[in-house]
Amino acid sequence: PQGGSYTLTVEADGAEDAKLVLYRAVKDTGCQVTGTISVPDGFAYDNFDLYFVPVKARSSGITYQASIFPEENGFRYEAALLEGTYQPVLSNVLGYGFKDGFAVKVDSDVVTADLEIVEKATVDVTGTISGLEAGTDWTQAGLVFVPDNEFQAPAVVELAAGETGTKLHFTCGLDVNTAYTAVLTG
Repeated sequence: PQGGSYTLTVEADGAEDAKLVLYRAVKDTGCQVTGTISVPDGFAYDNFDLYFVPVKARSSGITYQASIFPEENGFRYEAALLEGTYQPVLSNVLGYGFKDGFAVKVDSDVVTADLEIVEKATVDVTGTISGLEAGTDWTQAGLVFVPDNEFQAPAVVELAAGETGTKLHFTCGLDVNTAYTAVLTG
């Protein structure tokens, strides 16, 4: 646009008067947050994500993803966060997480916060899917438990045919204290 002053107005359908619309753009200063991520013995994941969720706005859907870099005995991370308190959350990892209630406080330009991944309780789930038509080819069928928490990975389960051909059996491990929706595929 050319130099000068501009006025933006919005007019609703059927409205006689236009309303003045004003927006003010502001720059929030970000803080550099870095640290190490220590892992327990037996931790075999190398492709996971780390998110920071603002504690005060947890249900808002706002998240900040950190960059993760492998190191000798674990990982290190970097994230740009606004001032506030954040809960770190692992994504795509079953049976591991951070200690309950652990948070990172960001209150200066550069913050160092080391994180420790701990084992979380899991539960073995065994069940049967019944009510299937006899003679149906279920070789391509699968079962996926989709967690309500979008940061957790879905659990993909193999199905085994039952004795009568009208039932499918499954066994899998799921995180405790997580709600899942079962989805039959194929």
